Amino acid sequence: MLIMAIKNSLGVSALVIALVIGSIAGYLAGSNRPVTVQTYTTSKVVTFTLESRSTYTLCTSTESLPAGCYRFFNSTFAIEVDTDGPWGLSYQSYLGLDDSAPLAGSGSFYGHGPAFESVRVAGPVLQGGSLCVSAEKLDSTSSRLILVVNPPSNVSNQTSLPYGVVRVCVGETIG
Repeated sequence: MLIMAIKNSLGVSALVIALVIGSIAGYLAGSNRPVTVQTYTTSKVVTFTLESRSTYTLCTSTESLPAGCYRFFNSTFAIEVDTDGPWGLSYQSYLGLDDSAPLAGSGSFYGHGPAFESVRVAGPVLQGGSLCVSAEKLDSTSSRLILVVNPPSNVSNQTSLPYGVVRVCVGETIG
């Protein structure tokens, strides 16, 4: 009976480790930042190192984590541009709750008329991730340009100025 319980416990630990590795594999592919992953449960800690030189620790848990533990953040932000004319948009995503955090990615989109775009923010964070988006009207008309970003809620900004620019920043916390 005790041997069966130990086998079940080891099987659950192996499953948790496999899930953690699978969830961070996409982020780590090609990354020069080695990671130590710790999985916390109510009864034990499972620790392993993906590379010998670690720069931070990723932790997953259903309970409170020790200070300094990073969690894997993975969220998709929806960007909506509503205007009748041409527009340009640029974004910067951060592995933290504001634009002073490490940059996770950046990019730009261009279009004419209403459009929806999605931006995925993923990586190790202490508290959450954020996204800052700037949109610009690319014409001299007084038509309105509305920029909406979500989650965690619909945050918007708008302008009717010729060649007007609007900016929206949103952050999403983890656990």
